[in-house]
Amino acid sequence: MDILSAMGYAIASYIAVYAIITLIVAELIFSYAFRQWRKGQKEYNRMAAANSERREEMQERFRERRNKRKK
Repeated sequence: MDILSAMGYAIASYIAVYAIITLIVAELIFSYAFRQWRKGQKEYNRMAAANSERREEMQERFRERRNKRKK
């Protein structure tokens, strides 16, 4: 019976270590993916702000051209 309980403890510890390593690897993958997503989100927001600014400038130029034609 002593050999069986020793084998049981060995198997249980192996499963526990495997589970802990799996959780650590999953957390590393998740944190990397989250950082990449945030970096992409920041880039998207920066480009959206630049596009909005360009659009406003173009609208202002068109208004000026239209006002010049009316005069």
